[in-house]
Amino acid sequence: MKTTLGLLIVSLMFVWGCGQAPAEKRIRIGFAMDTLKEERWQRDKQLVEQRAREVGAVLDVQVANGDDAVQTKQCDNILAKGVDVLIVAPHNGEIAASIVEAAHRRGVPVIAYDRMIRNADVDLYVSH
Repeated sequence: MKTTLGLLIVSLMFVWGCGQAPAEKRIRIGFAMDTLKEERWQRDKQLVEQRAREVGAVLDVQVANGDDAVQTKQCDNILAKGVDVLIVAPHNGEIAASIVEAAHRRGVPVIAYDRMIRNADVDLYVSH
């Protein structure tokens, strides 16, 4: 699991061509999670937070608690804040396609994490 999350953050750094973000241009990452009910998701969140700190990125984590409408609204809010990339662990892979469309309209790449987002052209899919 640590390797997968490490690769995820390294992928983000590759997208922007940097290893450590300079203070004046810190990469802003949105992480839209379905749930934190299982220990596995809590661990994933902690590892992404840790790695983001290590590379100097700003991370905005939102948790939808299994609610598609909440996840969509949270992603709209994350995108309105001006993130550079959006990681989505979707509750529903079909409904999350609208999140990808909204992000792409703003020029924000989307990484589908652990669950595929169907009927959408995600920029990267990371799973184990």
